[in-house]
Amino acid sequence: GWDFEKVRYIPGIYDSVELLSSGNPYVENVQIVPDVTAKQVRAVVELVNTGPAAQSPLTVAVTDAKSGRTVAEIDLPPQMLEKGEKRSVEAVLAIPDCRLWSPEDPYLYGLRVSTAGDTYRTRFGMREFRFDPRTKMALLNGKPYPLRGTNVTVLRFFEDAARGGLPWQRDWVRNLHRLFRRMHWNSARYCIGFPPDFWYDIADEEGILIQDEFPIWYLRQWPPELKADALVEQYTEWMRHRWNHPSVVIWDAQNESTTEETGEAIRRVRGLDLSRRPWDNGWGRPQDPLDVFECHPYPFYSKDRPSEFRIRRFGELPGKPNVPGGLSGNPLPNEGDNPIIINEYGWLWLTRDGSPCTLSRKNYEGFL
Repeated sequence: GWDFEKVRYIPGIYDSVELLSSGNPYVENVQIVPDVTAKQVRAVVELVNTGPAAQSPLTVAVTDAKSGRTVAEIDLPPQMLEKGEKRSVEAVLAIPDCRLWSPEDPYLYGLRVSTAGDTYRTRFGMREFRFDPRTKMALLNGKPYPLRGTNVTVLRFFEDAARGGLPWQRDWVRNLHRLFRRMHWNSARYCIGFPPDFWYDIADEEGILIQDEFPIWYLRQWPPELKADALVEQYTEWMRHRWNHPSVVIWDAQNESTTEETGEAIRRVRGLDLSRRPWDNGWGRPQDPLDVFECHPYPFYSKDRPSEFRIRRFGELPGKPNVPGGLSGNPLPNEGDNPIIINEYGWLWLTRDGSPCTLSRKNYEGFL
């Protein structure tokens, strides 16, 4: 990836590292697919056996994430796995009185998978997210849900000499997300760099919808050696790592980059996500009629002189970007009339002490 506005990249491992020990067979991955209409959940369990051929029991249980109380449980037929075999097994569990996950009520379930040699635990929320094909509005659990939010560019924060250990302090990260909620925001884009894993756990618990952006930003300078084959491998790993988080509602393949490679990669991996989350392809073409069209209308942008744009002009403009006479924020036209997401727009950035940052100083000089 790349970020034109970073001064330097901070080297080293910045997330937690775990060493897991288990017997056989072990659970390599679980994908949870909520169905809020049928009030049931589908679990796709990937088993691996590295020991001698053996038969193993397999139990899947849904629990209350906080108390551990069992909500639903099923014993699947014993699984006979040869040495070196990998196998996917599916279980469907009914949750008749299921409690739906939303920012207003971020209720979490747990899932426990037990074999003869391993116990695997993860969490999930009973929620569905998509865009309405008629109105193009976001729908959360079947109801219109306007997205209001912010951006978190954590790798830029790493450059701040005053950051210390804050990105790894759970209380600080939790209070940050609670501050978002007090601002009446319900969503955020984690952009141009993934935050540590536990940030996603906190977004699940505090109720923030996350547009999860893969850290690529090349504008029109796409490197010719970066091909879809490499992206498919990395997108797959990324999706498998995140897909049980109810907070993650949009996969974002890249930021403001003009290329066909990310679109091809999206086409090849989107079927892996059985919850069918929508995708954002930056300044590439949307790959599905209900994928989002990313628009970054920066009316205040002026590189060398104070901006001449004034807030009153918003009332004279069409209410939709990338239409004749309106604000533009993507070099491509929205030919398919896809849902539009505006996740950048201000150009009025401030440093943490309230002073204009370098890129915004001319605009503030003009306005003030």
